[in-house]
Amino acid sequence: MTQDQFFTILVSIPLKPGCAKEFLALLDDLFTAMHSEPTFVSATALQGADDPDTIVLCETWLDRNNFSSVQRNRPYRGAYEARLPDLLREPRRIDFFTVANNVSHISSSRPSPSSATSN
Repeated sequence: MTQDQFFTILVSIPLKPGCAKEFLALLDDLFTAMHSEPTFVSATALQGADDPDTIVLCETWLDRNNFSSVQRNRPYRGAYEARLPDLLREPRRIDFFTVANNVSHISSSRPSPSSATSN
């Protein structure tokens, strides 16, 4: 597998006020099922710091064709997709991305901000 097979989906989900808890419960079931998919890489749900009823999903997968033709039609998505229209205050936005640049920090021995600036 090459790096260019990876793609990321950002889904902005504007929920009706007070619906975040129900949505996140639906999402737990969806994430559990997605985890066993062979083309699944990772998923993160972000909740708006200033608007907790806005959720952004960040999903990384392999093989966009498989995602579009197979993964989006999996039966485990049924309950999620059926309930979603009643929870949304406006349509969700789905955008696809490929990696343009990447950096990560996996070391657990990161310097504290104060020691990094004292030099």
